[in-house]
Amino acid sequence: MKKILCLILALGLVLSTGAALVSCGGEKLPAIYTYAEELDPTRTVTSVEYTDANGIKLVGWYDLQVAGENSIFTYEYDRYRTVEEAVDEGVADRIKTVSGTVYCKDGKYSGDGVNWGSSPVATEIKLNLDPDLLSDAVISEDGNTLTAAITPENSEAVLGTSLSAVGNISITATANGTYLTGVVLTCTTIEGATVTVRTSYSRNVIELTFPES
Repeated sequence: MKKILCLILALGLVLSTGAALVSCGGEKLPAIYTYAEELDPTRTVTSVEYTDANGIKLVGWYDLQVAGENSIFTYEYDRYRTVEEAVDEGVADRIKTVSGTVYCKDGKYSGDGVNWGSSPVATEIKLNLDPDLLSDAVISEDGNTLTAAITPENSEAVLGTSLSAVGNISITATANGTYLTGVVLTCTTIEGATVTVRTSYSRNVIELTFPES
């Protein structure tokens, strides 16, 4: 699940493509490969469905809203409840839902909007749509939908985190003729879980409301 969270960061925070977007023959590639370079969304919403080998489904929802250098990241996701938590909370349900908000304002971060601290340690996170890293790529006639496969060996180079998948990872990127509007990823893990990650992007002007200190 930590790798899934890293993937969400990659989809929500940074998108980059390879610098040389031309084919080996020098022909310019379709525009959808370049849209990620100019994505710069003001809102990114990601949903996750994780169904384990026993058929137990965990879901998650992540909403990143950005205005200039400030942002609000809201999340709610399921995880397995530990034995200690089950005893302390007096519940038998195996699934626990976790939710929260992370505020970023003027270079400071907070989990409650009251207590503010320094920025987390920066890491290089990216989604790389370099066509040389994709397999079986197909682009729709209108040029606004790209479907392709990512080998497990290329997952870190494309997604910013290595996914231990069985078989290829499926990716579908959609655009509106100007920028990407969504990305969908599906795969099966080596533990037998099926994972679907859906992310949508918008560029409407966002007005952030922070809690009063």
